Amino acid sequence: MILTQIEQIITKSFVIDYENGITCRYTTNNGKLDHYTFSTNKMTLNYVPSEKVPLLRTSHWSKHHELIETFKSVIKLKEFTEFDNLFYVGSHRDGMLRNKDGEYLSTPIRMDDAFCSIYLRIETKKEKCQAILDSLNKEYILASNYIELPYYNRRENKKHHYTLDLTVLVPDDIYRRFLGDKSHLDDACKVEIFNFLKNE
Repeated sequence: MILTQIEQIITKSFVIDYENGITCRYTTNNGKLDHYTFSTNKMTLNYVPSEKVPLLRTSHWSKHHELIETFKSVIKLKEFTEFDNLFYVGSHRDGMLRNKDGEYLSTPIRMDDAFCSIYLRIETKKEKCQAILDSLNKEYILASNYIELPYYNRRENKKHHYTLDLTVLVPDDIYRRFLGDKSHLDDACKVEIFNFLKNE
């Protein structure tokens, strides 16, 4: 057996304390940045450049991971000052978005045909769906439609099988009100938000 050392990799780990509640842990291999993580004592944060923040706030959580930018050098981490551009981006983990202070931020909420038929119990004719849409507060609706349910999602006791398909964006304070103490926007929260749209 012949053992030959080809390259020696020296790995070092560091912590930058920005002295504002945010730290950055990073690792270098042979002096080059290999991995880093911004965090508070409660959550991991990602950097989103200023020009992409409006998209972060107005796009569905399934697209949020596309807006995160990564740094390639240790110098960028040491000189970092854009703390308001650090967010908890839950993306596929939990679909939630939070600012660096831990406050939940509202993003578009999908109320698809399955949700509307199951949780809102809307399964009716086209005209009734349109009447429901007309009764909702349009200020918070990004997209709306009614669609025919596929046969496998229909109730046998219903004659007509149309339901709603909505994308909704409410202000942060309303979002947090319905979220309450929860850490995830569940279907019960979505029902309350839909009822809010009817009541406004």
